[in-house]
Amino acid sequence: MPIRKRIYVIVGICIAAIILLLICSDIETSNQIESCEGNLEFIVNNSAVNPTWNELESFLMKDNTNSIKYVDNDFTCTNFAQTLKNNSEEAGIKAAYVYIEFSSCKHAHACNAFNTTDKGLVFIDCTGTINGTGEDRIVTIEKGMAYCPRNIYSNQLIGCLNDSCTCIVKDFKITW
Repeated sequence: MPIRKRIYVIVGICIAAIILLLICSDIETSNQIESCEGNLEFIVNNSAVNPTWNELESFLMKDNTNSIKYVDNDFTCTNFAQTLKNNSEEAGIKAAYVYIEFSSCKHAHACNAFNTTDKGLVFIDCTGTINGTGEDRIVTIEKGMAYCPRNIYSNQLIGCLNDSCTCIVKDFKITW
């Protein structure tokens, strides 16, 4: 191979390596959050952006986090929220992990938040079911108000953690 061709090949490989390095350097896995289930590790994509509502909806339709089976003490709401946040960040969509405490229920809960460019801050609960038939839900989270998720696509009330809207939000923390 002539020297000129070798130089072009080497330069091309170097350029590809630099581009790959620049792309991959925006994704970090150092973001840790302490939870009742131990430390959670999250992907943080510094290039992730706030989506429009339609972009978020399209992403959620493709994402299968909600179809994972809920398994007590093994894969719970914490894991669903962690998985959706990581999947979102990997897809270039900025997402938050949300920890919720209730005044009227003995259990805490976790979901996600997205700051959409057209509808503002929205909370998404993708916690699956024991048979793997979970649905993506949108929920309003406000201190002193009931936690009542609704199906994103049909707006049908899905119910609270105990199939009723009796879980009153005491406090919540959003971690980006």
